Amino acid sequence: MDSILRSPLRAQATRAGHGAARRAVLDTAFLLVCLRFQIASARSAGPELGPALLLGTAAFVLGAWNPPAALFAFTLAVPLLIGVEVDSLVECASPLGTVFSAMWMGMTVFALLRRAGRAPAARAGSAGQSVGPIPDTPDLSPAFLVSDLLVVAVLLSLGWQLWRHRDAAGLWPALFDRPVFGFGEPMYFLTSAFLWLQGLFFFKSILGVWSGRCGAEGDGGRRDGPWVVPFLAATAATMAAFVFVQLVLHVPEGWTGAGFQAPYEDISSFGSIGVAVFIFAASTLRAMPPPRLAASVAACGVLLSLVVLSWSRAAWLAGLVFLLLVAFCRLSWKWAASSLIGLVATVALINAVARNAPQPEQPYLARLAALARIESPLNKDPVRLNLYRKAAAMIERRPLTGHGIGSFYRESVAFAPPDDPHGSEPEFAHNAILQVAAELGLPAAAALAALTAWGLWRGIGTWLAGRPQRPAVLALGTALSLGAYLQTQMTANSLNVYASNQFFFWFLLAALLATGAGAPRTSG
Repeated sequence: MDSILRSPLRAQATRAGHGAARRAVLDTAFLLVCLRFQIASARSAGPELGPALLLGTAAFVLGAWNPPAALFAFTLAVPLLIGVEVDSLVECASPLGTVFSAMWMGMTVFALLRRAGRAPAARAGSAGQSVGPIPDTPDLSPAFLVSDLLVVAVLLSLGWQLWRHRDAAGLWPALFDRPVFGFGEPMYFLTSAFLWLQGLFFFKSILGVWSGRCGAEGDGGRRDGPWVVPFLAATAATMAAFVFVQLVLHVPEGWTGAGFQAPYEDISSFGSIGVAVFIFAASTLRAMPPPRLAASVAACGVLLSLVVLSWSRAAWLAGLVFLLLVAFCRLSWKWAASSLIGLVATVALINAVARNAPQPEQPYLARLAALARIESPLNKDPVRLNLYRKAAAMIERRPLTGHGIGSFYRESVAFAPPDDPHGSEPEFAHNAILQVAAELGLPAAAALAALTAWGLWRGIGTWLAGRPQRPAVLALGTALSLGAYLQTQMTANSLNVYASNQFFFWFLLAALLATGAGAPRTSG
């Protein structure tokens, strides 16, 4: 009997040991990537070395001292860090990358040092422990496994790209002289790989914190709930503050085809995150005393104005679609049906205006009419459709391995259809899944899609099982927020290009997977 009982325990211990070894290798690889970025950032800073050293040192110390606090502070500071970079308020190569990589290095190095002081038996590795600050837990093991597979795909693609460029002039000096490379540069793959790795390790780190264990020592079994509300509140406040400054300073001047974007990198990034925050606020409105309800409605109004000011048609469309979903989830069937009728009437009205006034004097109205007009996609935006055709051709050529991380921008021109007038112009895919499939292969794209679908299903399931309690409402809000963001990424291009959007996306997905975006779980 003892041997029968010991067999599954031995198998479980073996699997845990293999998982710990896998994570140790991946943590070490990412540590080296972070170290390369920090060295290159310092070497390229010149007279502006002070801000980079200050940011990096503070992040390293906080990460080593208290990983959960460091992750929480960083999560709230993401839009501010990217905003000061976009507006050149801090002369530092990617403050976001500098802070996160230094923080993660601090968490990892001190976890190693703490483990080095343990007894040999404990050092050999117990279930759920790794070299870095990321533990594993049984209920989230599939999420850790899939994210590890994505990390492996990115690292292998990065290694392959380095091998392909091994004879390029100035490759090896540039590795430690330049932290960031532009879209069209041959070594952009370094920046693209670092962008995805930051998002994946951030995702795994906060999953570890929320499941109640952090670092080698654990935290006494305490389980912290996701920080969804403070994160999205900080994001909304930062966006509103930057837009207010742009309005006061008249940037940009009028509606000339470029909407508001700070604190993010462009209008697609601004609009995608703005509509996601707005949908969360709208879906979590609840009965409360009149003053608080009025304040919440006013906040929704401010967020809606940010979506409008973004100039992003992808954000506008996602706002309409998901507002309708909010109505069907949170309101009675009569109000939901009324919302649907109102939406159809609005689209019909805009189409009528578009037919009678094909060239409105206001560029904003023209852009809105182009979105609402019912017509062939070829007439609406043939450039995007040709980009999708490029992606499909690239996937067909290398369906399993892809063409390499960060390769779409430069290499897609070779796959342009003959009738594409813009085929020779380098561009991104403007579709997150297609670009991942073209660069990393269909298996990696399928893993990303499956992980995302699991998170959305978990959030919706929490809502269906617990409504109308507040944890269930938060789960619904987070799921709809992530859904709205993902809809924008089917036609826009932020997740594949900007680190700010990586952190936003992986944060919401981790919140859904960790606890269904609800209240803190009790240890049992």
